[in-house]
Amino acid sequence: MLPTVSTGLVRVLQLAIMLVLANRGSDTDRDLLVAGFGLLTSFAMMTDSGAGNFLLSSPLGRITRNVYARAVGFHLTLATVGAVAALIFIAWPAGGYIPPTVLALLLALAVTQTVDSTGRIIRIPAMVAKKDAAYALPDVILFLLKLPIIVGAFLSADVRMLLLLPLPSLVVAAAALWIRFRSLSRAHLREPRLTRRILEFGVTGALSAFYSQSPLLIAAAILPLSQIATLTIVYRLIQALDLLPGTLSLQMIPRVRERGTSPWAYWALFFAGGATVALCVILAKPLIELLFGQQFDDVLVFIFVALSFAPKSGNYALVAFLMGVGRIRSRFVLTLIACLASVILSLMVVHSTGATGLASVTLFVEMAFTGGVWILLRRWPVSAEAHSMAGARP
Repeated sequence: MLPTVSTGLVRVLQLAIMLVLANRGSDTDRDLLVAGFGLLTSFAMMTDSGAGNFLLSSPLGRITRNVYARAVGFHLTLATVGAVAALIFIAWPAGGYIPPTVLALLLALAVTQTVDSTGRIIRIPAMVAKKDAAYALPDVILFLLKLPIIVGAFLSADVRMLLLLPLPSLVVAAAALWIRFRSLSRAHLREPRLTRRILEFGVTGALSAFYSQSPLLIAAAILPLSQIATLTIVYRLIQALDLLPGTLSLQMIPRVRERGTSPWAYWALFFAGGATVALCVILAKPLIELLFGQQFDDVLVFIFVALSFAPKSGNYALVAFLMGVGRIRSRFVLTLIACLASVILSLMVVHSTGATGLASVTLFVEMAFTGGVWILLRRWPVSAEAHSMAGARP
């Protein structure tokens, strides 16, 4: 429960930062900051190393100092590459020039995001040791340290205050690293192909992130900044809600192995919950426009992305079911197909229908993923034994 709460605080901070950036005075700088922050988040999702899941799957006794240092270092390297790629990517719609103040802010946000994501990897041994409070406490501290900075930037209308955000991130991450590293065994374990093993955990997650983020990436390469900013606000707002189905689906995985419940019973429950949330978001559109200072002139952009939360919530349940019965390879193949479909469809519609077409692709791909699972399970049904032994493969 505590790790879920701490993750929720992280999402709240991200939305609060977006709120500050969206209410900046200059239209051009505002669009660039919003789009840049959105791309930083997208690239962070796509370059997640898998180090967290690797460490979570390892017995505490095998997380020695040398293994831990290599896992954390690999994640930090990949996260840094992702942040640099995002900054280069945002320069394209900006015409190759980013104003110095905007660039400094984006660099500060990139450092903050990179250090914070690495900080969560640093604290994984605490979760493995079932010390959930020790894992969650740094996120609570970061929330308490960063919230005054963000509120101050909003109230003073001085976005430059966000340049202070890397400081608490660096201090908390350094302290967590010192505490966790000292608690680990000094034994030097040889872990052959460690990087490859970490990436095995990260690739499927990265593909999943890519198919959900590719419309936004293609928008950044083709559409004007104003449309990119609109899409960014909608995507970040809706995807922040993923915390609930994501957390519940993780808790569902071990239960799938013990029960013979149909996957479509899980899907219906998650889909209904997602549809309810999507409807509430659509009804709250006027309030969201007021808060973020953004008029969604093309209401279909907002509606399509909001509605995509319903099938996406259902897909969280289906993915958890596949993992629970050992269909890891099936999940990988379906996710890869979804990535290809998302990219191809986005490229087909972006020139003719712009942001509206990209938003519709988001909804369609989530629905197609559901259809893909339906076809898979009809072609290769899950045996009764698979519910208790996660070894079956299609």
